[in-house]
Amino acid sequence: MRPLKTRYTGRSPAREWSRDPSNGFRSTPQGVFLQPRWAAKTGASLNAWVIRFVVAVLMALTPQLALSALDSWPYGLSPSYQRSPKLCERLFEKASTLSPCRLDDEICLGKKIHGTASGPLDTNEFIASHAYGYSDIYALVRRYPSDDSDEPPRYEDLYPSEADEIASALPEGVALLFLLQFGGASYQGLRETWKVDHAALQALLELPLPPRDPKDIFTGRGRLAPEFSELLKQGERLSSEISPIVTLDGRAYIVERECSGRWFYGYYACNRIIKLTIKRIEGRRKYTPFCQLVKRPTKQGTR
Repeated sequence: MRPLKTRYTGRSPAREWSRDPSNGFRSTPQGVFLQPRWAAKTGASLNAWVIRFVVAVLMALTPQLALSALDSWPYGLSPSYQRSPKLCERLFEKASTLSPCRLDDEICLGKKIHGTASGPLDTNEFIASHAYGYSDIYALVRRYPSDDSDEPPRYEDLYPSEADEIASALPEGVALLFLLQFGGASYQGLRETWKVDHAALQALLELPLPPRDPKDIFTGRGRLAPEFSELLKQGERLSSEISPIVTLDGRAYIVERECSGRWFYGYYACNRIIKLTIKRIEGRRKYTPFCQLVKRPTKQGTR
């Protein structure tokens, strides 16, 4: 071992030794600390190398922790966008309790046999059948206090207890429409969820609906279709499916599903859910994308 370089100056020998980096010491206001020669030559402290080691260990464990977390997301998907991680975690928990099926699905996740399945339909109003350009139209509207408590509801009540609670979270003056159009066994159908102005919807529904010829149900579908189309032009399409609505902290969110699927004899076959997008329904502006789950990446990094 090479002898330590020293010289007498009347100060502490330890402080003198620390002035020479080759001695393996460094001086700080808190005292003198031992430092390896290789660390001194590279300008790195012992504490820095310990931190690097701890970080390396955590990075090695991160993939295992991430895989464990992915198992808790709905339908085996993983997050790709979160506007608010804390809120999204709660919204994902709500989404995981929803049925993967949608209204009139022929095939959906977990369904073993063919046959139309009924998924979530968060509605408290039935608008019409074979009218306004669609096969069936449902709505979700807020209930407002009426001066006449004995006045019957304008439409047929379907799920007043559950849907009314969801509707109370809608922005003021907003109504949701669920549109279904059956195009026949040889054609692709249509399923859409829309946001429209509640007052404009009420005004349209006050117009007398011409009677339908029971012998020509498809021609009768066009009754007041132009007027209804104008209502939609002033509204906003929220999804290209019948999407369920969830509430959180007094706000309403739509849960849009995207599938790897196809149309099957006029109905939809969802073979696998590849994307789930949660959007917050706004009043006077466009919806806000809040959270999104996508298909889990493969080992090759492809989706």
